[in-house]
Amino acid sequence: MDTKINYFSLSIMFFVSVSLTVCGQSTTSKSAEQKTDSTSAKQQQMLKDYFLCSCIDYGFKGDSLFFKDHSLTVYTEMLDYDYSDIQRVKHLAKQVVGEIPVSNYSGKRGVFVSCIEYYRGKEFDKLIKSMQIRK
Repeated sequence: MDTKINYFSLSIMFFVSVSLTVCGQSTTSKSAEQKTDSTSAKQQQMLKDYFLCSCIDYGFKGDSLFFKDHSLTVYTEMLDYDYSDIQRVKHLAKQVVGEIPVSNYSGKRGVFVSCIEYYRGKEFDKLIKSMQIRK
């Protein structure tokens, strides 16, 4: 009887320790995945913000915002994307600005509204999500 109890106790302890180990690994895996997802989301948002800064900068080239604000440089240093992807986003910003019409009402262009509308668009979201973050 004593041997059966010890064997039963050992079996339960083994089962509990294996269960805790497996559960702990599962939690660690999920935690790492969540951290990766969080990092990806932050990087995607920063790339979108980089687009917005670039778009506004191109829209007001004559005012030389780039010399008055260092945001583009900060974003460039923080982004974990290939240089070609960053340049692609920058070129897109220039393209968006180039397509902004001059208003018949005021003779001015709606740089902020056009850049923000594109920045919030589904097409732009899809483009950003398709770009690979460097690991």
